Amino acid sequence: MAPCVSTTPGAGSEPANPRKRGGQQGVSVPRPNRTQPGLRAALLRVLVLFVVVFAAAVPSAGAHAVLIDSQPGDEATVDGSVREVRLKFNESIVVAFGGSKVWGPDGSRVDDGDASVEGGRTLVVPIDGAARGTYALSYRIVSGDGHPVRGASTFHVGARSGDTVSEDKARAASAGNRSVEVAFGVARGIALAALLYLAGAVVFAACIAPGTSPRWVVPALVLAFVGVVVSYLLDAANAAGFSLAETLRWDVVRAEASTTWGRSALVQLGLIAVLALWLRMIDVARVRTWRQGALVALPAMAPLLAWSAGGHAIATKPVWLRLPLDMLHMVAAAVWIGGLVALILLMRAPGAHGATVRRWSRVAMAAVGTLVATGLYASFIEIGLSWEALSETTYGRLVLIKALLLLATMPLAWLNQRRNVPALEAEAADSVDPASRGRLRRYVAGELAILAVVVGVTAALIQTPPAKSSIQPKLVDKVIPLRTGELQLVVDPARVGANEIHVYVSNERGRLDETVTNVTMRGKGGGKGIEGLEIPLLPSGPGHFTTPAKTIPFAGSWTFTLQVERGTFDSQAASFTTSIGKADT
Repeated sequence: MAPCVSTTPGAGSEPANPRKRGGQQGVSVPRPNRTQPGLRAALLRVLVLFVVVFAAAVPSAGAHAVLIDSQPGDEATVDGSVREVRLKFNESIVVAFGGSKVWGPDGSRVDDGDASVEGGRTLVVPIDGAARGTYALSYRIVSGDGHPVRGASTFHVGARSGDTVSEDKARAASAGNRSVEVAFGVARGIALAALLYLAGAVVFAACIAPGTSPRWVVPALVLAFVGVVVSYLLDAANAAGFSLAETLRWDVVRAEASTTWGRSALVQLGLIAVLALWLRMIDVARVRTWRQGALVALPAMAPLLAWSAGGHAIATKPVWLRLPLDMLHMVAAAVWIGGLVALILLMRAPGAHGATVRRWSRVAMAAVGTLVATGLYASFIEIGLSWEALSETTYGRLVLIKALLLLATMPLAWLNQRRNVPALEAEAADSVDPASRGRLRRYVAGELAILAVVVGVTAALIQTPPAKSSIQPKLVDKVIPLRTGELQLVVDPARVGANEIHVYVSNERGRLDETVTNVTMRGKGGGKGIEGLEIPLLPSGPGHFTTPAKTIPFAGSWTFTLQVERGTFDSQAASFTTSIGKADT
């Protein structure tokens, strides 16, 4: 947080009486004789409040969950009845809404009881799978970073059904509701904007412009509270696939509290209520020392800290570093954005404000520097150094847009620093230059217009899966041309550890080539100097060679070379390079 400025009444300071500034809000309870013991006791209560925030809002760490295995496997055919379906994810998951459903061969529901989580990562859905035919599962879970994960899986008992009725129902149930997702993002964007303004405006009044009170406090508190409540309900609807009316059921509202965002939202609501009472009790305009400024500012920051505990930061290792830096990022954003709004409102009041503008300019520069540093770290953690992750994922493109928008504010800030701040600092109370003040308001308004879009992009980022989880390879399916025909190579799941490998060789007519007698395969790479990883392949039908579980030892770029033999004298080679992901943990 930006350092508070301790001032005493005198030349260059603003009037101490907030009632001389028309339209400023805040209920004053004068406490001019506040003692040091009283300050220490109040500060201790604030620190205890922060401990409560961490205890209530910080769950166990996890990341964006990715399905890595299913039993029965997708599109697998099994003999005999199936009593349960098991879906294993790479990270911890939460099942809070009963969103997993299974349809049998005749299109009727066959899930037999509620789904459960085994070992923190495996979704277990009991079913009555005795009938012969196709079964389809629709699943919905919540990952450790608060994002809902949904999908569908199909398997067959004995043989595939003649129709797709069960598959159609599963696909429909697992589809997302775009309108709910958009409404959820809008609600979170409104709440975030209100919280940023509240925190920044309080810091501005208490630390940068002593003797003033933050304005628009009540509307901002109401917007923040309503926005968080609506986002709580919409998050449940989004995760469970419910309509808003279904989400209003008590069991759904209660279940949402077990999710990452639900837990964070409840803590935010409590802290917003505490902040409203705090600002009712405290007369910000009487703040004079750094202790008093900190006492006022810390409760205003608390809801933003709880916000950080409901998103990507709580699910990204190392949490001990990622979470505090994300909180610092939010505080810096609040100081900058909320302070800009407060500065525009202050400039509408009569009097010389040069000293305040100079202090604000220094604090804003520190806030922007903090934003850039913490933002770069977060981008590196969630995206890495991959241009593919930056340019080809929604998360990466949103980060790129946000960076360009922030860059667009820099010329306005530079012009303010070079032209308007010196002119205003030289003003006296009886010789105010309307032109320089008008330019400052216009430049600040321009910054705010751009930053409003940045807040919207940030709200979208919060509900977008990180780039690394989106770009993580699931399998390799590559078609390579041969001199006669083509070769198809499948490596599943294309991660460190055991991989199932299939090679299909087709002739010039596009049919599997029965004349192929042998296929050999070698791997090179992984960044570890491996020159010849032997990958034995066994014949599994005409033109089809496979290995059920070959271990690929390292992640990174690998080059696979295949030799296709037809008898003794006909041999064709093919090779290609692909990426092998990290091991599932």
